[in-house]
Amino acid sequence: PCEEEIRSRRQYDILFVGFLSQIKELDKFLEIICGLVQIRPDLTVNIVGEDYSGGRFQEKIDQLGIQEQCVLWGLCENKEVLNLMEQSKTLVHTSQFESQGYVFLEALSRGMQIVSSKVGMAHSAPYWRIASTEDEFVQAIVKSLADSVKRQAIMLVPVSQTVNKYFSLYENLN
Repeated sequence: PCEEEIRSRRQYDILFVGFLSQIKELDKFLEIICGLVQIRPDLTVNIVGEDYSGGRFQEKIDQLGIQEQCVLWGLCENKEVLNLMEQSKTLVHTSQFESQGYVFLEALSRGMQIVSSKVGMAHSAPYWRIASTEDEFVQAIVKSLADSVKRQAIMLVPVSQTVNKYFSLYENLN
């Protein structure tokens, strides 16, 4: 199938990508998913990243009873992550800290919508919803999943602009 067909078939609802550590607030994410499952029992959620919790996150998924909706993929190669992004509707990023946030750029370039905290380059837009509380996240995700906006690739920062900025930084070092 062509790339456009793959993007139109988005079979997964939510994707979480990051190192599964306390700073990424996966506990908060799982609580949000638990709330969403009350509204959308058929929810599909993929969680990608190396688990530094020693299995605690899988235990939390089991404890919350959301193991039917959530799949922990573990650490994946970038190619696999990008493939999951092309098959997923909404990237959810609950962390209260993020510097550059390349995961945002990758998700947008794969036609995903985003629901995140106000971190890094996060900004409110038709394809990006900002939330802080669990209830705000639930409401924003429900809206994102129901959004009929055509999911298309978005380049927030063109590569040429990025290269020019790096050249400018380098030239100013001398």
